[in-house]
Amino acid sequence: MDTEKPPPTWPDAEAAFISEMKRQRARQNLSQGDLAERVKSLGGNMFQQTIAKLETGQRALRMSEADVIAGALGMTVSTMLAAAYAPAAQPAEAEARRQFVRVEQRYEQVRVGIHSARERAAQAEHQLVQAQAEAMSLDREAEVLRAELQALAKVLGISEDDG
Repeated sequence: MDTEKPPPTWPDAEAAFISEMKRQRARQNLSQGDLAERVKSLGGNMFQQTIAKLETGQRALRMSEADVIAGALGMTVSTMLAAAYAPAAQPAEAEARRQFVRVEQRYEQVRVGIHSARERAAQAEHQLVQAQAEAMSLDREAEVLRAELQALAKVLGISEDDG
């Protein structure tokens, strides 16, 4: 009986991810250094040489790196793997999935921006209310002081024009 396993019909996950990483990097016109900089901006620790070693198979990919690399390419690990495994006959679906991820990420950024803007608006409104209260208090004090000045001017025989 033959104990040899048949060759795999699917590439292994690491090779599939690396293949999609190279494809996305080329599609986005990014150099290996550009991708490494994007990864660093997301908190990863990667250099151009690391990207080169990953792409040539000289270095294994860590799952934590895959997550940050996918984010740097505007994707998720799952969408990158799905795109790599997707049959070539379905490029529209793969592109729709990538666009879905990009829109989903942008939506989350906008949602966070809205929250931040609303917090700033609430703070500004609070400051406005405080400033209006202070102005009203100063207006009342000014009225009292003006009346006091008029009374003293009358006692001293000073006309308001002299003062």
